[in-house]
Amino acid sequence: MARKDKTSICFLMSTPFTLNVFLVDHLNALSDDFDVTVCVNLRYYPITNRLNKNIKIINYTINRKISFIRDLITLFELYAIFKSNAFDAVHCITPKANLLGNIMAFLFRIPHRTISFSGQVWATKQGVGRFILKTVDRISVALATHYVSDSQSQIDFLRSEGVLTGQHVEVFGKGSIAGVDLSRFKPDLAVREQMRRAVGDDQNDFLFLFVGRITREKGIFDALTAFAAVRAVHPAAKLWLVGPDEDGLLAARAKQGETLPDGVRWLGQTETPEAYMQAADVLVLPSYRESFGVVIIEASACAVPSVAYDIVGVKDAIDQNITGIMVKLFDVEALKAAMLSLIENVDGREALKKAGLERVQAHFSAKEITRHWVQYYKTMFPQGDGSPSA
Repeated sequence: MARKDKTSICFLMSTPFTLNVFLVDHLNALSDDFDVTVCVNLRYYPITNRLNKNIKIINYTINRKISFIRDLITLFELYAIFKSNAFDAVHCITPKANLLGNIMAFLFRIPHRTISFSGQVWATKQGVGRFILKTVDRISVALATHYVSDSQSQIDFLRSEGVLTGQHVEVFGKGSIAGVDLSRFKPDLAVREQMRRAVGDDQNDFLFLFVGRITREKGIFDALTAFAAVRAVHPAAKLWLVGPDEDGLLAARAKQGETLPDGVRWLGQTETPEAYMQAADVLVLPSYRESFGVVIIEASACAVPSVAYDIVGVKDAIDQNITGIMVKLFDVEALKAAMLSLIENVDGREALKKAGLERVQAHFSAKEITRHWVQYYKTMFPQGDGSPSA
């Protein structure tokens, strides 16, 4: 086979959401030195126009949920993709892609097979479902040659569960898959006033914000329950929900004639989450599982402290009682108490804001995380021009 001009890296994931929100800047930077291909299911969302035009996009019908027939079809599609593309490295992101992508990369003897740990679906499950999904992760680990995690606490968890044994796992910088674009995510009083005016809320209202997929595992119902209790004490409190209703939870409520609690607004999906963060006073993320919690450091960059459950991943995003507050998982009463404390303790809230902003600026710049992504592959392929070894 003739020597190629550049090393070819294929990134596999389930949905464009992962690409659009977390990876676009990293892949753009990598495409300066490497031939970059992205395999993704285009049925879910459109791909951002910020992606460099020299990055090749291949559509394949991967689905998040396990389905033997559909997953078999996906494997056949991947076979055709791998057969017609001479990839030098494959990097799989999201659990299903980790398994199916590494099966095919192993069969094609692709020498560099990386998986990114971005949260364990099985972490909150029990019984047979947990066993099966955990076994899937173990198979992915066995097939891969390289490993990346976006938090140290996630590595510790995987080791404690026996999914990782002696493997070396990279963490880029202090953690997170993406870091924070500090040119976008920053305090802005003008945007704060503009956004509140546009939504129709008063400038003096105390505004809580939820940003993420509207799903049970993101703790959306915990957020609503805790907020309703907070609003009973502070009637001027508001809660904005920003994100796609992927599981149709809000649609189902509306169909049954159930309205959102007073003071709650669902504002849908957005490509500018920073504007909502700049308008907010506190971010609420009672998620049941996270690999890191990027929205927490994004909010910190906007001088907005967070309240969240004390779970794997979030431990790395929040410096407890210094940049935010973590409470026990599933403890909605403690969640409410923390939210109330941030309304009532103005000096404490200001201290969290200041410390959070300083921490993000020091450790979580997106440019710094991108530098680690590029260095990871330049170390793997040390020719310096992105060319594969002879």
